[in-house]
Amino acid sequence: MNRDMRVVRECFIDDHVRGLFQQNRLRGFADLWHLDAPWVEAPNERRKGTSGVFRYPLEAGDGAIQPVFVKRQRNHNTKTCRHPIRGIPTFLREYRYIRELQQAGIPVVDAWYYGQAVSAGVQHAILVTRALEGYVSLDQWFALDENGNDEGQVRAVLRSVVDAVKPIHARGIGHGSLYGKHIFVRTGAGATPRVAVREAHLRPHRRGGDAAGAAVDVRLIDLERARRSLFHDRLIRMDLSQLLRRTPGLGEKEREILLELYFDAPDRGRWRIRLQRAIETKKRKKRR
Repeated sequence: MNRDMRVVRECFIDDHVRGLFQQNRLRGFADLWHLDAPWVEAPNERRKGTSGVFRYPLEAGDGAIQPVFVKRQRNHNTKTCRHPIRGIPTFLREYRYIRELQQAGIPVVDAWYYGQAVSAGVQHAILVTRALEGYVSLDQWFALDENGNDEGQVRAVLRSVVDAVKPIHARGIGHGSLYGKHIFVRTGAGATPRVAVREAHLRPHRRGGDAAGAAVDVRLIDLERARRSLFHDRLIRMDLSQLLRRTPGLGEKEREILLELYFDAPDRGRWRIRLQRAIETKKRKKRR
């Protein structure tokens, strides 16, 4: 970290996580900024800045490893009403929404750390989230033949997706990037019951082990584009049209199940038409 870089915000989720970081010689922003690890994918270069993510293994004691994802960005800002000129880091917006939704009992990824620093007027930000061990993305889940051919299991998974997404919309928030790759699923004995979501960040994920049976646990990730809106129908249209358009495993049968689970019968036909129009409009724009 440059000598003139000034840390302006730093938050650990709790003392346990702070201790885990210190155990791995990660005392704060500077140590996290200088971590050297390969990017999961090439960093995004937009908004006149850069933003990327890498996976990093934390030693948790007794030989156990707790992987985390370290998201790091420079001058990657979004403008807000309070900050209309310089904006705020998009990771700050993501961190705030993760915390709000988690406190409301909505199943999202666990944010363990957020830090922000300024150097020569340029914003730098770091967001660390716990890796979802034992989960697969919705895209990966549908790619397994045994899952797609089991209508009961498909219905259970899509019910959990709706149970996660609908309360977000009810709060006047849109996910903004609701693709199958941003919805993580865990089924069977390893799934966390919905009532335990608020406390889940306090213990490590373990494969199998509990008596949840055929339970389904869904977690939403990548809330960097989440935003509020007074137009509730618009939030629903944007998120669900993205989900239907960008999730290969959602065929005609799966789409009907999703619509059945999200909408009451009197509204279902109207929303089917609206979502299809939104998908077709997006496809036409892509072809231009």
